[in-house]
Amino acid sequence: MKQLLASFLEKQEHYKARFHAWFLKHAQGKHAQVWLAFLSFIESIFFPVPIAFFLIAVLMADATRWVYFSLLTTVTSVLGGLGGYAVGFFLFDLVGAPLIALYGLEEAFTKAGELFADNAFLALFTAAFTPIPFKIFTIAGGFFKINLITFVAASFVGRGLQFFAIGLFMRLWGKKATELAYRYFNIATFVLVFLLIVAFLVLK
Repeated sequence: MKQLLASFLEKQEHYKARFHAWFLKHAQGKHAQVWLAFLSFIESIFFPVPIAFFLIAVLMADATRWVYFSLLTTVTSVLGGLGGYAVGFFLFDLVGAPLIALYGLEEAFTKAGELFADNAFLALFTAAFTPIPFKIFTIAGGFFKINLITFVAASFVGRGLQFFAIGLFMRLWGKKATELAYRYFNIATFVLVFLLIVAFLVLK
């Protein structure tokens, strides 16, 4: 998990800089919600840039509708996750394996299978809530035939917590907090998920 995170965050910085200007342009246009829904959907299957960055850009323009945008991102991301699940279940050799190879995440895919064996819900929740590449877990979920109810529930809770946290953050602190959100988003989510995992283990 540690190597997976380090590799992904390194690539994430490259993609974040490259698409930052594009995000701002489309996030503040009249079709912002369409782009948000579309990118959220495909990010759960193959799109390399975390949708959180686009959501932040959209909320920079209109943070008063944070509940709507957060919910829209959550629902479309989970629907995209089901698309990734279908790829892993039905089209792994044709589509899933080439996608994993494209991003050089074969080892991460194997690790996802191991995490599913330990606790599928917790593995999916962690991937859905943090910057870990969710697409690997959606495709792996289908390939390893994870229970569909568990898959949807963990995805919805994890994605929902992430996007509503971002939405509330932007609503309360607005544009002045944007740079802080970009810079410390990864750290904040991992601290929070660590605390949630500790709480889960204590309760268990």
